[in-house]
Amino acid sequence: MYGDEKTSDAERQYDDMPLQDDELWNDTAQGNEERQTYGEGQEAFGVYLSGRRNEWGYTLKQLAEGLCSASELSRIENGERTPDKVFRDRLLARMGISPDLHEYFLFYDEYDPWKLRQQVLNAMIERDLVQAEALLSAYREKYGREGTTGVYSRLEQQFCLNMEVQLARLNGAAEEKLAELFQKALQLTAPQIDQGIRGQALSVHEMDLLLETLRYEKPAGAKEHYRELLIYIEKSRLDPLSRARIYPKAIYYFLQYGGSSACDEEQDCEKEQEEALRLCEEGIELLRNTGRAYYLVELLDTRRVLLQESIEAFYNQGEKWKAKAREVEQEKNEEWLRTLEQTYEEYGISPRMENTCYLYVEKGVHCIGDVIRLRRNMLGLSRRQLCENLCSEKTLRRLERNEQRTQKEIVRELFGRLNLAAEYCRMELITDSAEAKECMSELRTSIRNRDCDKADFLLQKIKKMVSLKYPLNRQTILRHQALNELYKGKTTGEEFCARVIAALECTLPLQAATLPDEKYMTNEEVLCIQNIASKQKGMEEKRKYIELLCGVYRFYEENGLISSCLNMYEVVMDHVTNELGNMGEYDRSNEISRVLITESLRLRRLYGVHDSIYNIMWNNEQQQKEGILSTGIGNPEFDLQRCIVFSELCKETHARSFYVRKLKARIND
Repeated sequence: MYGDEKTSDAERQYDDMPLQDDELWNDTAQGNEERQTYGEGQEAFGVYLSGRRNEWGYTLKQLAEGLCSASELSRIENGERTPDKVFRDRLLARMGISPDLHEYFLFYDEYDPWKLRQQVLNAMIERDLVQAEALLSAYREKYGREGTTGVYSRLEQQFCLNMEVQLARLNGAAEEKLAELFQKALQLTAPQIDQGIRGQALSVHEMDLLLETLRYEKPAGAKEHYRELLIYIEKSRLDPLSRARIYPKAIYYFLQYGGSSACDEEQDCEKEQEEALRLCEEGIELLRNTGRAYYLVELLDTRRVLLQESIEAFYNQGEKWKAKAREVEQEKNEEWLRTLEQTYEEYGISPRMENTCYLYVEKGVHCIGDVIRLRRNMLGLSRRQLCENLCSEKTLRRLERNEQRTQKEIVRELFGRLNLAAEYCRMELITDSAEAKECMSELRTSIRNRDCDKADFLLQKIKKMVSLKYPLNRQTILRHQALNELYKGKTTGEEFCARVIAALECTLPLQAATLPDEKYMTNEEVLCIQNIASKQKGMEEKRKYIELLCGVYRFYEENGLISSCLNMYEVVMDHVTNELGNMGEYDRSNEISRVLITESLRLRRLYGVHDSIYNIMWNNEQQQKEGILSTGIGNPEFDLQRCIVFSELCKETHARSFYVRKLKARIND
């Protein structure tokens, strides 16, 4: 796409970055050149949890409040107790750690409720309220009955209650009822919230419930309550993605529902207005930096009013130059707001936030039994070969059929034999170096924006900080090196393919990856396949790779679970739509592009929207040139302007430059 012709963008990767310093708590993983095992069991999670808790300065009691006793948390940290995924995630969320950048491996008894939970969320996001109510009823009956005890039950009850109140709001329930339900949900895990939030360890879920409770209860001094939460978030160590989930909403609620303070002096009013503008801009920039749109329309709309008031005040004070500067800001604000509203409405999605489902969507979750079965078949191993000197074939058969759990030590060894990572695992580097992870985040941005010199510098720096004895580390470094050399023009397409194949085969033979059967591949392996596909010249080979990439996500499409893999789905299927268009399959390409846009808008993601808008525009123009009847009626200049705005919003500078060139060329023709 980013060339004179419509071509695949080989460097598009996970765009939910930057990396966090939480992505692998197993800092003691052992491996060698031949085989790797990631994760040393729950003990490693306990060590990681304890380290992060002490780093934040939380006591056992503070982190455990409302979830379990301090002694129970101590047993988790000491490796004496294994918490389930729901509990694990909430503990991490209380320390500001987003789970989005991990892949999860769960036994079937945790995977099944996860799957149903995501289907509830998907129905809610699609506004299929009848289906959402039916699925939620089934979920509550199985996992979230009121009156049951234990932290798992309370967390599930909180989820169910939150979904119920979301439905009640959409159905027009009275504010008093909404306040009661939100408060009830909050009390399940934050029973001490009435005593204030200072010193408490709150997750984004609990902060969100507090915001909603304040909105509908309208307590005396509401503005100060909102301000207290804003300060709490500002001082917290939330990672960027976690912060993006809650801070923009907190800012909007503070400005919208907090009420205006009485200004005794004109100077005080100006100061309050400037603070409001500053907060709006902070929220907007946070969303742009993370490629998210949670409450973005609301903040832009609020900023529009504040800018207009500021402009009028400056003119009244005779400060025309300040007014003119604000008018420039207002013009850009109007362009962003108008484009967002038009695009949301075109795809039948409300521009404004209607629910908090995005807080509960969990990505990258896989069933252990399915992964082992699929990977074993890909590698051509019999059950006897895989489980030799480890467990019985009967045990492995039952595990693969999701009929029973087995010891985690056995799973870790099986995964190691399959060159996979167990438990919470990284998508990229195995390292305990926060600096290395920062550099990896910068590296992706540099490659994406074609800053090759900086990418070279970062690659060399990363290689000095991580161990290349781990195949996954070698795979990641080799693939990024190949991409950077390609964009420097120092390697041919064939050489690029050979280098990426070498990267892939650090963990998976190309032959196994390209088998037509159902398969499981890690995200990094899928990206290798995408990169290889981008340089295939023969139509038959190209089509083989395209169908392979489509097959990776068919399960998610058929089960309504695209939202749970959307970060990778965007990257891979954007490539697929480009290639399908190049092969003349315009309608199929457009259909996938519309799915990508719709899903991204529903989940308030900015990345990927501009790619798909441009792809549809390009396909429609090609159909017109070839005299093919097209259902698409578009305005190319309008679409290019939209692409510019969306790439601007998520700071995709290379893409923005491409669209600007294309638009100027059309205007000058």
